[in-house]
This record gives sequence, structure tokens and C-alpha cells, in this order.
Amino acid sequence: MCFCQARKFVGRLKLGKATVRKHPKVQHRDWRGQPSRSLCSKVRRVATPARYSDWRVDCRPDAAGLDPEAMKEADALLHHKVVSGEIPGVISMVFRHGVLGHLDCFGFADVERQVAMRPDTIVRLYSMTKCIVSVTLGTCLEEGLLDLDDEVSKYIPAFAALKVSTEEGLVAAQRPLTVLHLLTHTSGIGYGPMLGEEPGCEGEERYKELILRAGLGRKCKSSEAVCTLENWCDELAKIPLQHEPGTQWLYGYGHDVVGRIIEVVTGKRLDIVIRDRVTAPLNMVDTGFEIPAAKWSRAAGMYRLHTEESEGCVAPKKLVRIDAPTVGSNEWISGNTSPIFAGGGSVDAMTGGMVSTAKDYSRFLLMLLQKGELDGTRVLRSETVDLLRSNLLPRATGREDVWTFDSPGVGLGLLGSVSVDHPDLDEALRPGEYGWGGMAGTAWTNDPHEDFMLLSFSLVAFDLSTEEVLRAGVRKSIADFRKCQESKGVGFATLGRLHHFPKGLQTCWAADEVIPCTVQA
Repeated sequence: MCFCQARKFVGRLKLGKATVRKHPKVQHRDWRGQPSRSLCSKVRRVATPARYSDWRVDCRPDAAGLDPEAMKEADALLHHKVVSGEIPGVISMVFRHGVLGHLDCFGFADVERQVAMRPDTIVRLYSMTKCIVSVTLGTCLEEGLLDLDDEVSKYIPAFAALKVSTEEGLVAAQRPLTVLHLLTHTSGIGYGPMLGEEPGCEGEERYKELILRAGLGRKCKSSEAVCTLENWCDELAKIPLQHEPGTQWLYGYGHDVVGRIIEVVTGKRLDIVIRDRVTAPLNMVDTGFEIPAAKWSRAAGMYRLHTEESEGCVAPKKLVRIDAPTVGSNEWISGNTSPIFAGGGSVDAMTGGMVSTAKDYSRFLLMLLQKGELDGTRVLRSETVDLLRSNLLPRATGREDVWTFDSPGVGLGLLGSVSVDHPDLDEALRPGEYGWGGMAGTAWTNDPHEDFMLLSFSLVAFDLSTEEVLRAGVRKSIADFRKCQESKGVGFATLGRLHHFPKGLQTCWAADEVIPCTVQA
């Protein structure tokens, strides 16, 4: 993938407007092929995993302030993407006011093995790894281990003598590179080509050799192999920046370098720091940098829409699997993974970053929505969450006119894009909402004003529309619910308080009664 494609992918993932299409009526069935009686856990009849009980989840759209009919419309649009062959399957999840208001699983997680989509399907996060790394960094900030304005060379000496590419040639960087520059993609570090594609421009060409050497690191049998995050960062520092630090926005490997800084300040490997500070406290049991072979039955495939041309004719697009289909060769299975912990999502031609599930990642997002705490466990201080979700581009650049992917009104925090008040803000966005996505069709949005989080997985590289459709559906569902309540003369305000559940999805809303919301196998 050339950088221009990546730019469109991540930008549209958060900025685009959902396209409403006509679609055939789809009969919802559970994994056993029986007609579904709820809005939750719908899977196509042909997806029949053996020897597994169905997931029973009590969704409460009314308690969450969601109109069920509007969510059915969103489901139907997403299901049509599956039926038409655009994506193999889809997971959509919505929490509002702490209540699980919507959960839908439809289609396949692995087409070849006929494995159904489920809340515990293990997917590749790619750039959604950045969000977890940023929270991990937040815990280090709270302990005073580093500061956002620290120079990167303080922790990685190789970044002390950076060069910048200009029209006149290479020149020494005039500004120091800081941790904040890395986190806000204003460092001048870009991205190389992804998924084995050839570079699409000179900016990508400069990273090609490092990508190849990182790929050799899987076996570490070559003297050219890059086998550690430390080694990778030292080699990255030799590549000229594409612009002076703190002057422009350019999506790149910044979080991967931040991962190494976390290792330096804590004295531990990145995977261990993330486990100890984030995933273990949040009980994210399936989240890490690799998939154990014992969990292969829950591992999703990764696909791409491919167009074939023959004698001037363009055939319809079809889904093509791009990861290895067997447990012995799959690139994310323990023993096959890269030794480089890619905190930004990917440092070689294909793999990198973390894996997770909808069940796990929703807990991470709920922690952020609830200002750093979930089920009585505090991961971050409230003020740290406020910092992470605020637009830090003005602080990083000293300018008010720098936007993510040049989209007015879309700033960038340490967790991802942040929408701010601006006359040209896309009408599909709302000031204060924040979120991000990953290359394998994963995306999320948190809206503190409406108190909701949404999460979607589609498993298709560069899928642009799944999260957009879900987000539009959620906003319509909220609006329709309010209209219905107003027509009845009923107001909808805070209903009660959060309850703690020791297992399952755990966080639910309750008023005078406990609202069951646990997941049972």
C-alpha cells in the first residue's frame, strides 16, 4: 500500500459519511441456524462452529437510550456487506451510559475454516495498537518517568543527529525531535509500503530496505536482519526525516519509537510493560503481540478485496486471504511472529502490532470513556485521560491550522483523531468525539458528550465504511429514541449507577435493579 492509500484509509475511517444503500432483507439466525430472537449474537446459518455453546448476552437498548429499529437498519446494511461478498463477517458493539446496548456478530471470522464471528474472535489491531501504547505511556507520565517535551535522543541516542530531506538536499535538523512529535505524527517520520506492495513515492522508498530487514528478523539468521526494537529504532534514526519536527502532520512510525522509549524508562520489554500496566488490570485476556496456538480456533483470517483484470476486462472484486491459513505457518501464531514489538502496528511488510477481541477492546474503551477506571480498577488518572483525548497538534506545532490528514476540525490526541469545533468540520463528526482505526478493518469511536463507545471489526484491509455505517446508525438510534421519549412525554437522563461484574463484559448500568450483561460460554 502506498502512503496515499494509507492516508485515504485512515482519514476516511474517521471522517467519511456513511453511504446508505438499498439492501435485500436478511433473516437473522444464530450460529445453530435457528432464527435469532434478539438483536445480539446473530451469525449466518452457514457459519456453524462445532462443539461451542452460543454466546448469550443481554443487550439493553432501552436502558442505553438506543432505538432498536434504527440499530436493525444499521445491522442490515452491515450484513449486506457480508452477503454481497464485500467482507467475510462483521462485529459491531455499542455501549452507552455503561450499558451494552448493541452487539451483533454476523458472517465468518475465517472463511476457509467456516469459523463464525464471535465477541471473542481474535483479530489484528494494527494501528489500534497505538492507542494501547499511548495509555501505557500515560502511566509512565504519571510516574514522572518522562515528559512529552523530552527530546527523543535523551532515551535513544541515535536520534541526536537527525537529517532532513529538502529540495536542496539533506540538511541537519534545526529543531529537536520530542516525544510529543512522535505521538502526534509531527516528527517528520513517515511510513513505508505495506502488505508487500512496492513503494508508491520517494517518501515510502526510503523505508523499503528497513522493512525488508525487519522481515528477515523473524528468523534472525542473516547479518542484515533487524531482530529487536532497539536495533530497529537505531536503524530508523539513520533515515532522513521528511520535514522538520513540529512543522507538518505526516502519519508514520512514531508510536513504534515511543514503544522503545517506554522500554528504556521502565527497564522492561514493551509487551511486559503493556501487560502489567494495561491489559492485565483490565482483564484483557486475549490481547497481546501474538496468538497462542491453543487459541487458533478463535483466530480470524485477514482478507483484501482484489480486482482481477483479463484482456481489458475488469472482473468483480473478490475477497482474497492475505495471511497464512494454517496454525503452523500463520504469521501471528506464537513461534512465527516478529521479534520486534511494533507499538505503532507494523514494521515489516505484513505483520506487527497487537491482537485482541471485541470483548477485550471494549473494556479498554470503556475505561477511557469512564475517565481511566473500570470495575473499580484505575488505570489512569482522570486528568491524564483528558490529556490523551485532547487535540495536541497546536502544542506540537505551535500552529492552530494543522489538522489530521489536512481535514479541518480534525485534530489529533495521543489516542487518535479528535474532533473540535470548526466551521468546516465534516457533518458526520461531532466536537469532542475521538477514536482511531486499524489496517485490518478495525475501528472505534468514543463520544463523551453522548456517553457512548462503538467498536467494529470487518477483517478486510483498508475497509473504509463499516465503522462509518455503524456510527451513523448509532447517532440515528439515539435521535430516534429521544424523539420517541419526547412523544411520550418522558425525559431520558441519568438512570442510575455503574455496577461491578466479576466476569463477562462486566460493566453495565443499573437503576433499581442489576441489569445482567455477562457473557457466558
